[in-house]
Amino acid sequence: MVTLEIHLTTTAKFKAHHTLILKVKMMNQDELKSRTMQELRERLQPEVAELIKQQRLNRLCEGACFRKISARRRQDKFLYCRLSPNHKVLHYGDVEDLSQGQIPHESLQEKLTVAEIKTVITGKDCPHVKDKGALKQNKEVPELAFSILYESDEYLNFIAPDKYE
Repeated sequence: MVTLEIHLTTTAKFKAHHTLILKVKMMNQDELKSRTMQELRERLQPEVAELIKQQRLNRLCEGACFRKISARRRQDKFLYCRLSPNHKVLHYGDVEDLSQGQIPHESLQEKLTVAEIKTVITGKDCPHVKDKGALKQNKEVPELAFSILYESDEYLNFIAPDKYE
């Protein structure tokens, strides 16, 4: 009988704590929906959006190395790509290995002006994912793939190293 009473007391305390936690959580959600919080969000949103834009442009200017997928599915070649400091030209070219670090845009052989870019395609719609059966089988590749379509209806195809880069 004592065990049952202890169990009932413990259960009642648990329910009381759980109810209190739910009330606090609802109060926090109400605070987040309050007019003051909405006004603060609206005021900060343009600033945050600009900060994100600048971070992305800086990352593009730093450049990145991508694996090249050849017709024979060999992955021993790399493509380095970076945006020029004035954000007007995309410089890219073949590199031997990933360990070369940041490559100056002047030494990259190919150029594509940003004005020539028609669209950026991502995922399963990328031509290099559609064309290559082996890439389709790897479930991660479609979500890492992207292509740049430029004026002459040609594509510059990429597969990101991971979701975060």
